[in-house]
Amino acid sequence: MPNVQLVVFVQRVVQRVVQRVVFVQVLLRWVLQYGVAAVCEAAGKEIDRANVGVFEWELKPADFKKLSNIKPS
Repeated sequence: MPNVQLVVFVQRVVQRVVQRVVFVQVLLRWVLQYGVAAVCEAAGKEIDRANVGVFEWELKPADFKKLSNIKPS
């Protein structure tokens, strides 16, 4: 039987990685839709493959507009 604390720890780490990758992909997709070329440096082949996946979808117009209207504070 696996150590419950270890399983919970691993799940949390995986969730953080997934959130970070998805976050980066959304920003990359926004940059591409904005019309700017992007150069990416990934930490591994899986992330490289995921980044290439941004060509398979687009942000919804409302989401693109929200991201485009963010102003630095």
